[in-house]
Amino acid sequence: MESLSFPVDVYFNLHKKVWSLRNRKSGLVERHARAVAFPHGAEMVVQAAGRARVLETGHKTVHAYVRGEGVDISADSEALHKFALTLPAACRITYNPRRAGYFTKADTGERIDRASALVMIAPKGETPQVWAVPA
Repeated sequence: MESLSFPVDVYFNLHKKVWSLRNRKSGLVERHARAVAFPHGAEMVVQAAGRARVLETGHKTVHAYVRGEGVDISADSEALHKFALTLPAACRITYNPRRAGYFTKADTGERIDRASALVMIAPKGETPQVWAVPA
């Protein structure tokens, strides 16, 4: 597991099928990872103009991501997935621009904007998942 101290925006890279970690200061993608943990909390961000473009054109663009600092990254998505399942208040969250302009809890559809802890996994050949402990 590797820890990063710089502020990041993390989004799922549809071409590489992994999480991209973009440095918020430089604007550059600095790392890719199969598993990302935000042990100190994170914020879910959806840019309204980007979402509007996706709805208008049908072309996917990066406009929704998880923002935070002090992230841990790993190539071992299985270990972080097991950890996420042990978090007592964790729920799976999702984002679909055609359903809402914000992230939602997968089971209830309730809006979620912040998490006190968050785990993002992208197992090879499987659907990516995000588990959050609501703030």
